Amino acid sequence: MSMNKLTFNEAKKIPITEFLAQQGVHPTNSSRNEYWYLSPFRHERTPSLKVDSNKNVWFDHGTGEGGTILDLCAKLHQCNLHEALERLSEGGGKVVADLGKVKEPPREDQHFQQAPNRLNVAAVRDLTNPNLIYYMTSRGISTDLAQAHCKEVLFQIGFKRHQTVGFQNRSGGWELRNSWFKGSSSPKDITLLESGNSRLCVLEGFIDFLSLKQSSNPELKSLRNEAGFLILNSLAFVNKSLPIMQDAKEVVLFVDNDEAGHQAKETLIRNGVHYYDGSAIYAQHKDLNDFHVANEKPNLTVADPGRKKSLGL
Repeated sequence: MSMNKLTFNEAKKIPITEFLAQQGVHPTNSSRNEYWYLSPFRHERTPSLKVDSNKNVWFDHGTGEGGTILDLCAKLHQCNLHEALERLSEGGGKVVADLGKVKEPPREDQHFQQAPNRLNVAAVRDLTNPNLIYYMTSRGISTDLAQAHCKEVLFQIGFKRHQTVGFQNRSGGWELRNSWFKGSSSPKDITLLESGNSRLCVLEGFIDFLSLKQSSNPELKSLRNEAGFLILNSLAFVNKSLPIMQDAKEVVLFVDNDEAGHQAKETLIRNGVHYYDGSAIYAQHKDLNDFHVANEKPNLTVADPGRKKSLGL
């Protein structure tokens, strides 16, 4: 299948935080809409690369450079903006593979051993941590359902370890969530469950998937009945997932009610994917989970164990 080239404006809507997460590069800290990273262009102890997720722009305080995702991709690959657009147009798989080949910058001090700015999975086990169960309950997801589809993942960034709820993709990577962290481990990919059914429910993230499975809404229950599930784990994988959707007899789309979700719908239309727009069910809400929490008010009570103690080890 031929590549569907994005326009410059479409490419600029790809979240920079997700783009970096695909490479296993994650923020060392964040505050509201600001995410701070150790610069991938040099070795440093103090994070100097800032991403504003509201404006979807980056700025490197060490060099005074910054811009859009196109500028970042071009700088990482040492290419021009048109070549960066081509890389981004190729979807999540090619971008991830190529960015993994970016050359390591030379060390200013060969004897300096820096904690790597990469997320490393240290352990995976059954989901039992009370704080993580409380987090899932706060999202309207029962313990039984969370334990059926998720694991407890311990990961490390630098010298710090943390615990998260983990949802595995088909390549073995993990989507990671807790009350303060949203990220992923490499390799980044989609998740395909119960494939082979005539109906395919396509969801933006795994919390939405679990919300669909949990929901008592009659229309949602009908749509999920005897369906397979494609969890994109990032809208960057829409193009990569087109063949799966094109092969399905019936597609039901559940994306967020925002500009990125609208762009995803347009991509499907341009590529001949006929779908039922499930997002119409929660048109007054940001996403399916927001609708689920607002309307279900499920009886999933669990004592708050005091999250401060739990989320870091």
